[in-house]
Amino acid sequence: MYAIVEIAGQQFKVEKDQQIFVHRLEEK
Repeated sequence: MYAIVEIAGQQFKVEKDQQIFVHRLEEK
């Protein structure tokens, strides 16, 4: 099972129990 998530305009495929690391969004 997996999900497609969109963070800051980029799509990531995340599988069950998988951790993803993304760059922190800069506060405006």
